[in-house]
Amino acid sequence: MRRLIIALGVLVAWPAAAQDFETGVAAYETGDFGTAYREWRPLAEQGHKRAQNNIGYFHRRGFHVKRDYGEAMRWFRLSAAQGFRRAQNNIGSMYDLGHGVGENIEEALKWYRLAAAQKHDMACFNLAEMYRTGRGVEQNHEEAVRYLRIAAGQGLKETQFNLAVLLANGQGAERDMVAAYVWFRLAADQKFGDADWNRHRVGERLSDAEIAEAEARSKKLAAEIFSEYGPPAVRH
Repeated sequence: MRRLIIALGVLVAWPAAAQDFETGVAAYETGDFGTAYREWRPLAEQGHKRAQNNIGYFHRRGFHVKRDYGEAMRWFRLSAAQGFRRAQNNIGSMYDLGHGVGENIEEALKWYRLAAAQKHDMACFNLAEMYRTGRGVEQNHEEAVRYLRIAAGQGLKETQFNLAVLLANGQGAERDMVAAYVWFRLAADQKFGDADWNRHRVGERLSDAEIAEAEARSKKLAAEIFSEYGPPAVRH
């Protein structure tokens, strides 16, 4: 199954429009999509790149407005033209899935790479999946691991899990069961899929000292990620 992640991105506001933008953020987080749309639409029309991306997202998902992929792409492009990496990733996924445009893997790759060059976690995940599976590119586990490390280090649980799998299997990097345990632990802490089950399975192959090391590393890394990027549920 193809797994893509698209991004809303509703955290950082322009200072001059902070109050209106944050009012929209607060409304969105409570499920009041009508208020969020009304706060963001004027800002988007004024060129606020984050508001433009969010309005595009609403049109893509049909939140408060009728689903309209063409309108979604229009707003994503306006935002992406200002270098907003979330919008770049969203354009990539539109081409990847054929939403409002013809399915075009080359265009998807182009936009994912633009966003990934800015270390956008979800674009890195999407690229990693393509390299891991060989979809649209030559299969390359080393490249998959490289992109997974970027996103996993920002707290994206899907990438933490996939990185752990590759490290445990020695795909794309030397097999490292301690590191695999660390990333399974971080994904498990976010309740991701079978991460905790896999952590236990990896732990059966480690010594007590290695497990203690892995637990210490995972706690330190989790604290660093939280300090730098905040709670993943809030960021995404």
